[in-house]
Amino acid sequence: MLEKIKMFVLAHAGGNVWDYVRLFKEIKGIEIIPIELSGDLTKLNENILASIDEYVTEVYKKITVEYNDSIPIILFGHSFGAYITYELSKRFQTDKLKLVIMSGCSPLHTDVNFDVRKLNLVGRTNNVELNETIDLVNSNILQKVDLVSEYRAKQRNHKPGIVNQYTNCCILCGTEDPFAVCNEEWKYYYTAKNFVIEYFEGGHFFWNDHDNSMQKMLKVIQREINKIIGN
Repeated sequence: MLEKIKMFVLAHAGGNVWDYVRLFKEIKGIEIIPIELSGDLTKLNENILASIDEYVTEVYKKITVEYNDSIPIILFGHSFGAYITYELSKRFQTDKLKLVIMSGCSPLHTDVNFDVRKLNLVGRTNNVELNETIDLVNSNILQKVDLVSEYRAKQRNHKPGIVNQYTNCCILCGTEDPFAVCNEEWKYYYTAKNFVIEYFEGGHFFWNDHDNSMQKMLKVIQREINKIIGN
């Protein structure tokens, strides 16, 4: 029996990557592998790394060392995880990486205002101990937003051009997402292979905003996976 393609999943800033595992559990033909990053909900007490590039290096080493086999892979990243996914795809310059799926992100040359008032920060409670955890979650979110802002500022003059010749790419966009510019300009500096962009009703976490957006997203991901497994 052939082994399933491995889909590595990277969450948003302060997120719980296991929420994505549960969300994608009905997708067929893949083995879902969560990548837990320092500052995620499951690793709150680990120090935030100094840059997006450090996260990329850490994840690349994990994938290439722990999963050093011939099984094809897929990368999925949302928001903070999407920018790591994008940079990871530049390092996988072989056909081992079959598909990249990114959501909640904008082409690097576009202007995005990361207004902290629009961030999904966790509200405080009357529980002192719980508030300590909440404050840590919010601090991690803000630190990772700063990393993305620094990363995008360095990439501002980035000229569109093919960065990966082997990998299919799927961009998922919420039509009301305040942190993502939803347009097809990603295709100008992504892949020489199949590129598709899909729009969903809702905001940064569009699948939580509308049931039909969640169902559509799962169908889109399954469709793109089927393209590479031959279904």
